[in-house]
Amino acid sequence: MKNLDWSKLRFVWLLVGALLGVGAYTVWWFTIQRQTVPNGSIPPVLPGSSLSNITFSEVDKNGKQLWEIQASNAEYNQNQRIASVKKVRGKFFRDGKPAIEAVGERGTIDQAKREITIEGKVSAIAIKDGINLKADRIVWEADRDLLTATGNIKAEKPADKLAIVGKKLTAYPSTNRFKLEKEVVATSVKPPLRLESALLVWDANLNKVIADVPFRVVHLKEKVRIRADKGEWSIKDSLVTLVGNVKGRSFDRDLDVISNSLVWDIQKQIVNLPVSLRVVSNSRGVELNANKGRIDLGKQQINLDGQIQASSKQNQAVLTADAVEWQIPAQTIVVQGNVNYRQTEKNVSVTGDRAVANIAEQTVQVSGGDVVTKITP
Repeated sequence: MKNLDWSKLRFVWLLVGALLGVGAYTVWWFTIQRQTVPNGSIPPVLPGSSLSNITFSEVDKNGKQLWEIQASNAEYNQNQRIASVKKVRGKFFRDGKPAIEAVGERGTIDQAKREITIEGKVSAIAIKDGINLKADRIVWEADRDLLTATGNIKAEKPADKLAIVGKKLTAYPSTNRFKLEKEVVATSVKPPLRLESALLVWDANLNKVIADVPFRVVHLKEKVRIRADKGEWSIKDSLVTLVGNVKGRSFDRDLDVISNSLVWDIQKQIVNLPVSLRVVSNSRGVELNANKGRIDLGKQQINLDGQIQASSKQNQAVLTADAVEWQIPAQTIVVQGNVNYRQTEKNVSVTGDRAVANIAEQTVQVSGGDVVTKITP
C-alpha cells in the first residue's frame, strides 16, 4: 500500500470544510471503458459523509453523459459504495441526450452494481415519445439499458390518450418497448377500448400494444367483448388482431362469435373472420357455421361464406348453402347457392338456389328455377 500524503489529506479536509460552508458541492463519477469505478476515487466524499444539495453524474469513455442525479441530501457508505439520497431528480441519457427524467422521494446510487434506484411517488417521462410513468419504485441499470419499475404503475401517452396500469414494468428505452405485468389494464379514450391481461407489451416505435398471453378487449361504446389466446392492437391503424380460441360477444345485438382468428377494424366497425367460425344468438334460437365471414357492426349485418349451416332451435330446422347474409334488425337471413332446407318435425326437405328466412315470423321461402316454396309454422 502506498504511504499517505498527509499534506494532501489536510488539503482535502480544508476543501471539504470550505464546500460545507457554502452548503453545496458536486461529486462526479466517471467510468473508463465501462469498468467499475475503483474504491477511493470519488473525492472529497468521506466514509459516513452527509452531503447537501448534491449532484452525482457519470459519463462514458467518449465523454458522453450517461446519467445525472440531483438530491437535497445524500449519505455515502464507502464500504458498500452506496449513496443514499433524498428528494431525488434524475436524468438518464442516450447518445449524450436526455432520454428519461424522473423524480422521487428517495433513492440509492449503487456504484458497485452500477444501479440507480428511485422510490416513493416516482414520476418519470420518456422525453422523445412523451410517455409519462408513475410507480412506487424504479431501477435504472445503465450497462443493460434497462429500466424496471414496481408498485402501482401507470404509463400513459397523452397524445394518443392511452394509459396502461400494472404492478411490474420492464423497459428497454433504446428500443422503446415497455412490458407490463400483473393485473395489466390498457385503456384509450378514442376509440373507447379496454384491454386486460396478465402481460402486455407496449411497442412505442410500432405504436402497438401486444399480448402473447390470453387477454380480453372490450369496446365500451359498442358493448363488444372479445377474448383470445394472444393478439395485438395497432393504435395507428385502429386494428385489433386476435388469434387462438377467439370468443366475442356483442351484448346489444345478442351475438356470440367463436373462431380461431379475428381482425377488428375499429374505425370502420368491421370484423373480419378469415377462418371457420360459429355465430350464435340464444334469444333468437339461431346458430350459423361457415368457413369465413364478415360482420359490419355499423350496418348490423353478417355475411358468411363457404359450407354454410344455419339451424333454428324453435322449429328444429337446418339450412345449408354456399353463402348467407343476415340483416340483424330486420331479422332476415338470405342464403344462396346449393340451398337445402330440412325440417325434421314436419318431415320437410326443400332444395333451391336461394332462400329467405324471417326469424321473427319463423317462415322460410325457398326458390329454384320457376318454383317457389314457402314454409310457415
